[in-house]
Amino acid sequence: MLMETLFAVLNSKCLQAWNKKKFFIWILFLILLSTNPLISFGQAVQGKDIYDYSSISIFPKSDIIYAKQWSLLPTWFIDNPPDWSIFPLFLEIPAIGVCRKNGYAFRQRLLIINMNEHALELLPRHVRRSIMPKVSQFHNMGVIAALSDLTIHICAVITGKGCFPDHKTMVGKEFNLSFHGLASRYHPWTAKRIKQNLPVGIFVPLGIVSASHDSIPMGRIYSVLVTCERDKYCIFGPDTAKFKTSSAISSFWSVGKIGDRGEDIIVTYHLLLNTSTISDALQAVLDTDDFPKMLREIRAIPEQLGLDEFSSYVLYDWIDNIAHVSRPFE
Repeated sequence: MLMETLFAVLNSKCLQAWNKKKFFIWILFLILLSTNPLISFGQAVQGKDIYDYSSISIFPKSDIIYAKQWSLLPTWFIDNPPDWSIFPLFLEIPAIGVCRKNGYAFRQRLLIINMNEHALELLPRHVRRSIMPKVSQFHNMGVIAALSDLTIHICAVITGKGCFPDHKTMVGKEFNLSFHGLASRYHPWTAKRIKQNLPVGIFVPLGIVSASHDSIPMGRIYSVLVTCERDKYCIFGPDTAKFKTSSAISSFWSVGKIGDRGEDIIVTYHLLLNTSTISDALQAVLDTDDFPKMLREIRAIPEQLGLDEFSSYVLYDWIDNIAHVSRPFE
């Protein structure tokens, strides 16, 4: 991995324009990684739970979810917004909800895994190029991002029940993918109005189909309008970036960009649990400090609940991919 990274850097056209001091610091860091067995990009570290108040309008106060949070090395963690009463969304990950007359209602985030650039290697070529148009299948995306002065937040997120009072099943219902948290990055925290066109899209959808109207771009990046009106509460809109679930468990990758060059990027690997039974079963196995054990217990849920073949496959595929990128490198 070290030689591959050095080769990519030395052959990059950006090297001549890149600050030499930064370059030598990067090389020193890579050498330390290769010589120090205590430094690893694979192992997971548990962080503090974060409060997902975005679903507070749907559930009793006692049912507010404290989303479990882990990070692969090098560690980084999502912070709670400074004031939930002003803006109840995380900046680094999109939310899943339903747009209503009085704004959005959101589903609960149960588990957040903050990942490193190695997770990008899971992506098919066309997805990698949607994030970085000039990248090839054999380029190290982490190196290219560093040389191109791009900021990429990569997360895996499991979303549970919510949005509907009858959330026993959410199969066959339409949802919105909200990038309002990302849009707020470039506005004052107390701004009364946000109006932003964001390049977004979803990729590799499993158990997801187009909505009846205003579907989110699939397999491509396209500009979507994001608005927020703040008075006493945040009213998010409009009713865009939609999709429809077609199975008990769904998954997909999402990409959102902001900035003059689209240099601030969030990449999210979603797993949606579209029945309250599955959501509750998963929540029951999250209270542990053993990351591999947690993944094994999540993987056992389809068999325990007797889920259908396709939904089981979607969960197995998501968990196996997370296990792959979180393994300690030898």
